[in-house]
Amino acid sequence: MNRQKRNNCLIQVRKRAGMTKNFRVMTQEHVLYLNRDIWNRVKGSIKLSKSQLTRKQTLLEGKSDPKYLSFREIQLKKKKDIVLMKKECAKPPSQ
Repeated sequence: MNRQKRNNCLIQVRKRAGMTKNFRVMTQEHVLYLNRDIWNRVKGSIKLSKSQLTRKQTLLEGKSDPKYLSFREIQLKKKKDIVLMKKECAKPPSQ
């Protein structure tokens, strides 16, 4: 019976792991790319969209974006979460 519960738990962990792997979040590299793209568009006299104009304005005012994790840090965090979920399956149920 214990093995069946553990196997069921591991199946649930695999499902959640698959969902978290496909979940995309904003990374620090993406923020840097967006900022660099705005300055390149300004230099090239390319028209900016509304969201790009607001981002440019916040950059000019010196306001910083919220701190985002780098891609590598996000991947490490996801792996650590998966390992913790698997460890929870290995623990015997509390009685």
